[in-house]
Amino acid sequence: RPGDLAEPINLETTRSELSTTLGRTANDDDLYSHLMYPAVFAEFDEFVRTYGKLQGLPTTAFFYGLSISEEISVEIGPGKVLFIKLIGISEPDAEGQRNVFYELNGMPRECAVIDQALAPKNAITRLKGDLNDPLQAVAPMPGMVSEVNAEVGAKLEEGDPIITLEAMKMLTTISASTTGTVTEILAQKGDAVETEDLLARLEK
Repeated sequence: RPGDLAEPINLETTRSELSTTLGRTANDDDLYSHLMYPAVFAEFDEFVRTYGKLQGLPTTAFFYGLSISEEISVEIGPGKVLFIKLIGISEPDAEGQRNVFYELNGMPRECAVIDQALAPKNAITRLKGDLNDPLQAVAPMPGMVSEVNAEVGAKLEEGDPIITLEAMKMLTTISASTTGTVTEILAQKGDAVETEDLLARLEK
């Protein structure tokens, strides 16, 4: 049997080590994917960290993006469909950042994205968060991370500090909006962040 030739593995030790690498608690899918296809899983995890879960996107939109005035529908849950229409894309600034103008369910929206082909090699692309999601710690303003007050696995109560930002020589503490366990820390001390950058995630 092929399994007889494999080295013994302590699953819980491996899960703990993987959780440290991921910066969040590794679930069973993470663990078994890592054990069977470590390089592929590492690449997949990096992709999800950068872009989020994109399985709801139409295949052509995933590979080629949208054309100006093109509209797609994305199902994000049972009975929940988003209609997204690309309106326009600005010229890049000196840092390779472009403004993208689009409609979400008919409402005009705008976001800033980094054009990876033009951005400086040391530019950092961060996920954007939802200020209304109590399980996310989101930067309310541009600033620098002065202190990371919580770590992955920490059990927090409402009001417990997660990250402290410094802006214009003033400190702003981003605290937990609800009770939960920290599953991911996405910024480190000294990092520069922009408004609505996602800094940490919690789970109930």
